[in-house]
Amino acid sequence: MITKLLLQLLRRSRARALLQKAAAPAGNNTSTAVIAFIPTTIPRYGRNNAWVVGAIALAGTTTSISLVAFESPVECEAPATTTSTKPSKTDQLRSSSSTSETGTTTATATATNNIATTTEKNSDTSTSNSMTSFQVIAALDMHEEVQRVRMAQLLHDLYEIAKTTASGREGDDASSDNNSSASEYPEDGSNNLKRYSTVRRMWKFVNKAMIERRQTLPASSVPSEHISIEAEFFENMTQTKAHDLIQQLEKGALLSPYSVLDLLYTAEKALLKEETVIDFRQSRKGNDEDALPDFSKVTVVGDLHGSVKSLQHVLTVVGDFVSHKDHAIVFDGDFVDRGDNSLGVLLILLLLKLAYPKNVFLLRGNHEDVLVASAYGFQDELVQKYGADEADDIWDGVNAAFCALPLCIISDTAVILHGGIPTADFDLDQIRDITPSQRKRMKSLVEPKNALETLVQGIVWSDPCLDDGISFNSIRSVGCFFGPNITRDFLTRHSSKYLVRGHQPIPGGTQELDCGDGKSVVTVFSQPNYPNGVGNNLGAFIRLTKDGGLETVQFSRQTEIATNLVCSQDDDEHYMDTLRSLICRHKNKLEKLFQEEAPSGKMSTSHWASVMSSALELPQVPWMVLCADLTPVSEDGNEINWNDFLQLYESSIFDAASTEDNVSMEVLHANQDMIMTTFKFLDRDGNGTIDKDDFKAGITLLNKRLRKDRQMKDPDALFDQLDREGHGEIGLSELREMFELMSSQGNKAAAAN
Repeated sequence: MITKLLLQLLRRSRARALLQKAAAPAGNNTSTAVIAFIPTTIPRYGRNNAWVVGAIALAGTTTSISLVAFESPVECEAPATTTSTKPSKTDQLRSSSSTSETGTTTATATATNNIATTTEKNSDTSTSNSMTSFQVIAALDMHEEVQRVRMAQLLHDLYEIAKTTASGREGDDASSDNNSSASEYPEDGSNNLKRYSTVRRMWKFVNKAMIERRQTLPASSVPSEHISIEAEFFENMTQTKAHDLIQQLEKGALLSPYSVLDLLYTAEKALLKEETVIDFRQSRKGNDEDALPDFSKVTVVGDLHGSVKSLQHVLTVVGDFVSHKDHAIVFDGDFVDRGDNSLGVLLILLLLKLAYPKNVFLLRGNHEDVLVASAYGFQDELVQKYGADEADDIWDGVNAAFCALPLCIISDTAVILHGGIPTADFDLDQIRDITPSQRKRMKSLVEPKNALETLVQGIVWSDPCLDDGISFNSIRSVGCFFGPNITRDFLTRHSSKYLVRGHQPIPGGTQELDCGDGKSVVTVFSQPNYPNGVGNNLGAFIRLTKDGGLETVQFSRQTEIATNLVCSQDDDEHYMDTLRSLICRHKNKLEKLFQEEAPSGKMSTSHWASVMSSALELPQVPWMVLCADLTPVSEDGNEINWNDFLQLYESSIFDAASTEDNVSMEVLHANQDMIMTTFKFLDRDGNGTIDKDDFKAGITLLNKRLRKDRQMKDPDALFDQLDREGHGEIGLSELREMFELMSSQGNKAAAAN
């Protein structure tokens, strides 16, 4: 019965076939059912890699979960635009659930810490469909990140415009007795941008660009009463006081705004006392009271992304780590965003840092960034919990704490940082001498101001790849890809065995890439069911020992067996609907590309997959696997009529004069958050309308952040198309309603399929 119920959770027929084969009785008193297939690689790392099968064994009252690796090639053809990988490198990706040749072991967190019955090796290609969910989730997550980075870059542009105009305004005020109409436009190419009526409004707007919806945010469900704590409490933190307060925060309690600010300020001072590169090997030398212990074990926790539950689980499994003074725990960045309690995670980590200054270490990730966190909605969370005015002050404190974070830790066997290696010849000496005052100025790294900030950007944004060499990160549009030879050379020069990093969701929580000569990159990701409880990945953390050992501990978000490893059918459908909605929003672009590629209307499925990958900027999605779910195909499954395909996704509400105009409208719709933010900035008098000059200025700013093939080439025609009544202006509320209508029609078209 249990096996039957578990099988019902996985609806796809090919995956079900393997489940039925694997779910054979394991013994007289134990029944075993495979409940999830989890690929141990993400698409960038290549295909045909080891998979992990989650198995449940039930015998009496004993329940446990084990992870078993087996080989199974992915049943899909990579689109032409997907980066190819070297077949000889494929076997270098080792499942984090198996023991490696270097002595790496794995401990799997289970309900009773028992060893479960394992399943035998199986190479059935039908498992390919089981990894589709994770691939789609990972691809859409990356697609969203690209959009958020563009938004962060746009906020940077608006910030610079406001700052430049504010500087000019101050000079005008000194000579014109605060006459708001006297100053000139800045001379930085933005002279057609209207200024706000006051300098304060310009600065405040950019600071609040992502929380302009604060009046319409849903009512907060957090407690109405706050815990008020004096500043001395944080300045004289003890372990007992920290744990008592952490327990309250874990249960959903909120500190008062002033208490949050006091904690942030105290933690900022403590963090700024640390070196930018913390070298455990050097810091433990000497007998002074600031010397660090000689750590025998170092625990590394990856991305938490606002998940207090994940942090709770990590701390529970790690146990009373500080009872052993020679144990350290490193939180490797990305504490915030994408989760439901970024503030809670951040405050708990800062409390731990104050209570255990020599055992707890926090590193900066790419989300500890004023503009990135703004684009992802961390400010929204603060507004919901404290209101707009209090949130402004807290936001300033949060950003100060972000800037204070160190960038790297060197243990006996590893270099630990968030993203990766920024240049081929990178040496840690290049960032060792970054001073606290320099760190404080690095509020955002999405648009580096100098060579040093460019270097730091690469450290927090870069990703490893299988191909040797180093290249621009075309997936994220920021940072770089660094190959095994780059890692091997870097680790050799720094006398280390591992490069430990976070930054990427991994199906099994961790992944190790062998770089040769006993060197490897280890990625660790600590939020299971990412993002925010709807995915199907495991979370994990690792333990490093002085002798070069590496132990992985995996865990899931929930304690209920049936939901530990399986992404529900509803979640699966949600992401498929998201894909269909994206197709609707890019219909005209797709039609243009299909016409160029296959004028006859017919094309092979692989050709179709290549166009879909390029047009939607989603090369990681397994389009060949999803083909039959998204479009009619020929009886032999090898051919598609793209006209029939596009007819399924009718959503446009415009009868534009040309396909190009419709494509521009789609681009505008796809980037509606960015363009609405820009137009609100350009609305000088706040009357909710913009004229043609403002519209063109906004399109120019947006085009700056788009790929060349997605830039809107004729803003005049686009404005005229929107200004149907010829008033010479466009109402922002009407524009927002138009976007909502387009989204609604796109969603209906997606649902119909």
